[in-house]
Amino acid sequence: MKKIFAHIIPFPLHCFLVPVFFIVHNYFYFYGLIDMDELYTSYLWWLLLPLVLLIVFNYLFKNLSKAALFTTILLIIYFFFSAFTRGVKTIPMLEILGKYSISLPLLLIFLLFGYRILKKTKINFDKTHRFLLSLFLLLIVVDLVIYLPRGTNKLKAANSFKTFNRAALKQVPVDSTRPDIFFLVFDEHPSTASIKRLTGYDNSVLDSQLTKLGFQVSPFATSAFSQTQPALCSILDMGEYPYNPEQPAGFKELFAAGELLAQNQLFTFLQEQQYGIINASVFPFQNITAVQAPKEWWGQESDMIKNQTFFNRMHEDIGWLKAKYLPALFNNPIERSIHTDVALTDSVQKMIYRTIDEPASNSRFVFAHFFLPHDPYKYDSSGKIFQGSYPEYLEYTKTDQSFVQQVVYTRKLMLRLASDILAKNKRPAIIILQGDHGLRKYDKAKFGNKEVFNIFSAVYLPDRDMNNFPGDLYAPNTFRIILNLYFQQQLALLQKQQAAADRSMRKN
Repeated sequence: MKKIFAHIIPFPLHCFLVPVFFIVHNYFYFYGLIDMDELYTSYLWWLLLPLVLLIVFNYLFKNLSKAALFTTILLIIYFFFSAFTRGVKTIPMLEILGKYSISLPLLLIFLLFGYRILKKTKINFDKTHRFLLSLFLLLIVVDLVIYLPRGTNKLKAANSFKTFNRAALKQVPVDSTRPDIFFLVFDEHPSTASIKRLTGYDNSVLDSQLTKLGFQVSPFATSAFSQTQPALCSILDMGEYPYNPEQPAGFKELFAAGELLAQNQLFTFLQEQQYGIINASVFPFQNITAVQAPKEWWGQESDMIKNQTFFNRMHEDIGWLKAKYLPALFNNPIERSIHTDVALTDSVQKMIYRTIDEPASNSRFVFAHFFLPHDPYKYDSSGKIFQGSYPEYLEYTKTDQSFVQQVVYTRKLMLRLASDILAKNKRPAIIILQGDHGLRKYDKAKFGNKEVFNIFSAVYLPDRDMNNFPGDLYAPNTFRIILNLYFQQQLALLQKQQAAADRSMRKN
C-alpha cells in the first residue's frame, strides 16, 4: 500500500502543498477584506517557488528525496516564520525567541547544520515525506471543512467590524445656530503628567495657557486603545472596540477598524443635522476624500498576506538597518516620511484656516489629524525641519530630547490654532484638542503598560458649563457629552471598568 501511495503521489508533492495551504488559509481568513486579484502575481510566484528550489537543491544534493525535504523546510520558514515569531512572543519563557537578534542566528545555524547533515546522511526519508504530505493535505482539508460550509456571507460577516455599547442616537430637529465643531487630533500626544513621568520635561505651560483661553483640560484623560484606528473608531463611532486593549490589534483588526471608521455614526448623524464635514486627515470618510493618501507604513490590504512571507516581514521590521549600516547604497528611509508628514501638517493647517476665514450659513465639523508629536521627529522646538542622513537621525533620536523638541513645537502649534479659531472663526465653535493615544515607546519595565492610554485632552465650549468634561475623561465619551449638551441626546457615559467587563463577557 505504501508503495502504491508513493507511486501515485510522488513525495515532492508536499513541497507544492506548503504554498497551497498558505494561499487557501489566507484566502478564507481574510475573505472580504482583500481584493484577491491584487495577489495573482504573488500566487504565481509562490506556486513556482517549490519547483525552483527543487531544481536548485536536487543539483546540490544529487538526490531528489533530500532536495524535497530541504525545500519543504525552507518553504515552511518562508511562509510561517512570521507567524512563529508573533506566537512565541505571547508565551512566557519563550518570548525571547521572538527577537530577531536571537531567532535569525538560531535559524541560520539550524539551516547550515541541517544542510550538512542531509548532505552526508544515507537515511531513507520516505516516512518523513509521507508524514509531510499527509500533514499538509490534512491542513488544507481542515480549512475547507471549517470555512466552506459558512458560505460567502458568513465569511464576510466574520471579518466585518462592529463596536458594542454603541451610542443609540435619536433624531432631533435641525438647528443652524448650533456651533461649529473643531476636533483636532494630535497623534500620540500624551497627557502633561505622562510626559513629565516618561521624559522629565514639564509641558504644563500648555495646560495653563489653554486654561487662560477658556479650555477645560482633563489632566487624567485616557484613550480606549493604543493604536490610532481603533482609538479614533471608539471616539467617532461612540462605542467600544471588541478587542483586548492590552494587546496591540493585528493588521486584520486595524483594517477592519478603518472600514468602520470610514462609516462612523457621528459623521452620519452630523450630516443629517446639515453639518458640513471638513476632513483634514489621511482617513477617507464615506464620500469625503482624505487630504492626503494614508501613510505608507499603514500598508495596503494585500500586505496583510504578502507581509507574512519571510523577506517581506524582514523588510518591514528591520529593513531600516540597510540605511543605517550602508547609507551610501540605500536611500534615507526617514527622509520621505518626514517630507510626507511636513506636507500633511501644512495641508491640514491650510484647511483649518480656510474654514475659519470663510463665512458659512450652516454649521461645520472639522476633523483634523496631525502626525504630531508622533515620530519621525521632524521638528525642533522652533519648527526647523530635521535634515540629515539616517545614521544622523538615529543619533539624534537616541534620547528623549528629540521627542521633547517636537512636543514643544506641537504645543506652539496647538496654542496658535486654538487662539486663531477663537478669534477668527465666524461662528461660535466647540474646540477639542486631543491625543488619540499616549506615548508607545518608553521603558515599560520601569513605568508599566498604562502610559500608552494617557492622553492630552482639552475642550472649549462656547456657552456651556465646562465642568461637564471630567478630569479623568474617557475619550470614547467625548462626543457622547457633546451630543448630550448640544443635540438633545441622553447618552450614558462609558466607564473604563464597564468596557473591560464587556470585553471579557464578549470573549467568553
